[in-house]
Amino acid sequence: MLAKFTIISSEKNMTVIKDRNDGSRSVTNDAEDVVKDLMRIALIAPGDRLLYFDSDNVLGEILFNEDGFIGFEEIDLVAWAYVLYRTSGQVPVEELGHRLGLPFRRCEPCENEEPIYDGACLVCSTAQ
Repeated sequence: MLAKFTIISSEKNMTVIKDRNDGSRSVTNDAEDVVKDLMRIALIAPGDRLLYFDSDNVLGEILFNEDGFIGFEEIDLVAWAYVLYRTSGQVPVEELGHRLGLPFRRCEPCENEEPIYDGACLVCSTAQ
């Protein structure tokens, strides 16, 4: 494996990694070996989700099965957070922010420290 990445979190059948963007091969370009190595060390297994922040800090998902890498899927994190907020409230969105390793800042409309993604509060979408 030539890609270098940081494991942000790994729990409850979801692992989140982030491309180090240090000039080495990217996770995107080395996805087959990344999946193979993570399966070999039992960090991921078929049925788990493998989310990653690419070298541009965009969130995506690496799809895989028992045979290895299948492909990629884009994730609209803002839409995901909105549905989570509407169905389950503010706390699950905050928990998602922690699992993804997002920075937290004070959001005045939310009156709380909230996860920030792409320059906006993940809970209410207010620019930060």
